[in-house]
Amino acid sequence: MADLNPEQWSHRTARINGINIHYVLEGEGDPVLFLHGWPEFWYGWRNQINAFSGQYQVIVPDMRGFGHSDKPLNGYDTKTSASDMYELVRSLGHESVNIVSHDIGARVGFRFALDHEEAVRKIAFLDATPPYEQLGPQVPSVVRERWHSYFHQQFDLPEKLLDGREEIYLRHILRDWCINKYPLTQEVIDEYVKVYSAPGGLSRRV
Repeated sequence: MADLNPEQWSHRTARINGINIHYVLEGEGDPVLFLHGWPEFWYGWRNQINAFSGQYQVIVPDMRGFGHSDKPLNGYDTKTSASDMYELVRSLGHESVNIVSHDIGARVGFRFALDHEEAVRKIAFLDATPPYEQLGPQVPSVVRERWHSYFHQQFDLPEKLLDGREEIYLRHILRDWCINKYPLTQEVIDEYVKVYSAPGGLSRRV
């Protein structure tokens, strides 16, 4: 399949909870909110947009701190991020929504359902750890698997080490973690590199 042009869809920005949230909106019908994981942004759902927009209204945002949305200094807890998504859905005139969530987006989706149960029609969690799981002492095999979670918690160091090396890092995450190491073309990787190389892409301090 040829890589899809990001500009073929309708890109919008909404002022939500005091920040700008970027999202793609396509199709008509029952709304489906797609919540991305890490290191993804809206673009990670590019293959699903056309597949679903023939029957549904597809809402595909960049959560705060990701992609083309604002990157404030705070508000990265799941309650705040879930509130962003709830208010986005409300701003589009929907009282309730279906949710498809992946990875850390699943934690945001789970919080959305906890805080706004009446606003969730159906919800799917894809490739996510149990939402109530806590990161405490871990056996070495788990630490090796989740090394990036611990790495990114170090103050200021990841940004300094990765600045100017975004492609090296993202290529490792997007290819070497896959069973099939070459499912993504260079064009796709370039889209990820572009957003993470932009001001604030790796750090909340712009």
